Amino acid sequence: MTSSNVVLENPPCFRSGLMWGISIGAIIGAHRYRITKRIRTSCDGAILAFGLVGISSWLFCSAVYRTRARQIREFMEIMNHPERKVEAEQFWRSRVHHTRPSDDEAAVESQKLE
Repeated sequence: MTSSNVVLENPPCFRSGLMWGISIGAIIGAHRYRITKRIRTSCDGAILAFGLVGISSWLFCSAVYRTRARQIREFMEIMNHPERKVEAEQFWRSRVHHTRPSDDEAAVESQKLE
């Protein structure tokens, strides 16, 4: 079984997109009913919000998932080649370790003192 088959059988982010769509749709529908007291317009708003939020949430989450999977694949490819150890360390620092500018300044100052 290939990894693409696994993704097709268990789509990433489907559950979270569905849950966001349901919750925001219910909130929008209740709010529209509270304001207009019309069931039809509140149901229309709820269904529209469900669709827009659900699809948007799924698209955003899927994009993040694909980006993370690509970064992991690149990192594993680099780590499997021992002659590319320096490149792997640079890749690791650029993607995983996020330092604050104050940390970098402190490191530079400590090197100047030595």
